[in-house]
Amino acid sequence: MAEISETMTEEKQRNERIKTLMSNTSYIEWLIDFTETRGGFYDSDWDNPEEKLTPEDQEKVKELPLFFLGIFNRVKSKNIQSSMGGLEEFYHIKYGNVGLEIGCINGQGASYYCKRIPLEHVIDFMDIMIPIRKEYDAAIADRLRVLSNTIECLYNNGTPADAMIEAVNDTIERLMSDKQEVAPRVRERREKTN
Repeated sequence: MAEISETMTEEKQRNERIKTLMSNTSYIEWLIDFTETRGGFYDSDWDNPEEKLTPEDQEKVKELPLFFLGIFNRVKSKNIQSSMGGLEEFYHIKYGNVGLEIGCINGQGASYYCKRIPLEHVIDFMDIMIPIRKEYDAAIADRLRVLSNTIECLYNNGTPADAMIEAVNDTIERLMSDKQEVAPRVRERREKTN
């Protein structure tokens, strides 16, 4: 029973980490920085085994399978298919002006990789990162894309990601708070008129 509980806890933590990786751009920004001089890497195998990574980079490399699964889960809900080749499955994505191939090779175990690619036939990461629920109509989806593009523009013009996250969270909290305050007043008015 303890093993089942531990497995469930690990699965929950794994899913929370995937959700975090897909909720902001910090991991893909790290991938872009990390592949700038390397061109690409595998999570299990290095071209230069003497290369020493910082503990932070080691941790980020270990998260590549979770990032791949996050992309897989998001694009699946949008009916976007992965590309396949033999034992390989991959996605071509872009962020800013950089194209990346994020993939998995299945053999005896799975090996995940990331490599830079030309900006041809790629999926914009911002379209993957922001989930568009099925109940959203086209107008809402368009407004969310505008928001996404605005955020990307702000970031590319030097606005720190943390500042944008804080501003968005504050705005949403304020709007939700206003909505909760309005609901009792509306209820009171309805009761008075009845």
